Amino acid sequence: MSNSSVLGELFKGRKIYVSRNTSVLVKLAIEALRTLADKGPALVDGEGLVARYMPLELLDKVQLKESLEEACRESNILVAFNPKHTRALGTCMASTVLVFSSRYAVRVPADYQKYYVSRAGTTRHIVLRSSSGGLPLRLVFAESGLKVVEKPPGIYGKAYDLLKQAMIDYGEVTVKDAVRILTLELGVSTNRAREVLLWLTRNMYLRVVKGKLSLT
Repeated sequence: MSNSSVLGELFKGRKIYVSRNTSVLVKLAIEALRTLADKGPALVDGEGLVARYMPLELLDKVQLKESLEEACRESNILVAFNPKHTRALGTCMASTVLVFSSRYAVRVPADYQKYYVSRAGTTRHIVLRSSSGGLPLRLVFAESGLKVVEKPPGIYGKAYDLLKQAMIDYGEVTVKDAVRILTLELGVSTNRAREVLLWLTRNMYLRVVKGKLSLT
């Protein structure tokens, strides 16, 4: 699936994105507005954080609304950032409603799909995990916009593919097994293999639980 197709699916329907990291949420909300710009999205931004950092080219394409109630009455595409009250979401007639919240306890109707957003290694890379399960979606804030990251670059990507295949083939891969696989298949030293494995875990491509590897 192409990058535009993935973002198109990500920013449509009824979804809520939750993160403790407000700056990441602001960037993600702006990318949602950028993706939806040609459809004239409405923005409810009581704190003014998204409007403050929104690029100039979006200003004449986004309709600023005072409240969720107003936006739900008048708009078909709605982006809401940290709304204080969410009661209006239950009866909102907009076809696309995207809520960005730094409050984990925010209440939304049951038909909303929830994503937990976290930073992955750097300020540019993020991971989205659906509350309904499945593999996480990795994204990077590039100069040209939000991009999907299929796998890490260079030797890290090769290592990721090797360990992912090993988990498929053998079902269970320990840290010791992983280091041995990387040493043999990549032709690197044991220390280098450990460094690569550590990078993959720190950047949330892999997880180690009780000495065994799993996909995050």
